[in-house]
Amino acid sequence: MNQTVELNYDMLADKGLRFANYLIDLVLQYGIGYLIGLVIGLMYKHLNVVAPYELITNMGGFGEVVFSYTIMLFYYFIFEATTQRSPAKFITGTKVITFEGEKPSAGTILKRTFCRMIPFNAFSFLGELGKGWHDTISDTYVINVKKYEEALQLKNSFEEIGSGIKE
Repeated sequence: MNQTVELNYDMLADKGLRFANYLIDLVLQYGIGYLIGLVIGLMYKHLNVVAPYELITNMGGFGEVVFSYTIMLFYYFIFEATTQRSPAKFITGTKVITFEGEKPSAGTILKRTFCRMIPFNAFSFLGELGKGWHDTISDTYVINVKKYEEALQLKNSFEEIGSGIKE
């Protein structure tokens, strides 16, 4: 049985799911930043580890942007390269695939992740097709897993029927 099916428009995650993914992942990334700050603060207070505390407290605006983007890069790359899903995608039942329905390579996920740093990328998925720049540039798609699996099951059913017919 074939484990992939080519995409059609109906399988793509809709704008509402994409927006939910964005918000959930953003909240989780802020949480990670908060936890990092908390650990650094506790290390400073209880273990007198000064260097990370001074780095965080004196980083300034540019440093905060670099810190945020670093969290974002690791967050998306680790999750999407290993599972094709960020935590939000698990919650909303979506995942990242190629047009052929396959798992994107680590290089493709890295490209997709770096594209998230393009200014206003977060709003790019509001266009007609609901594909963001990070999708278009990396040639990836965010699909509704349930709809994709239904199409895959249908395709495999037809293949089974076809294989039972003798010429």
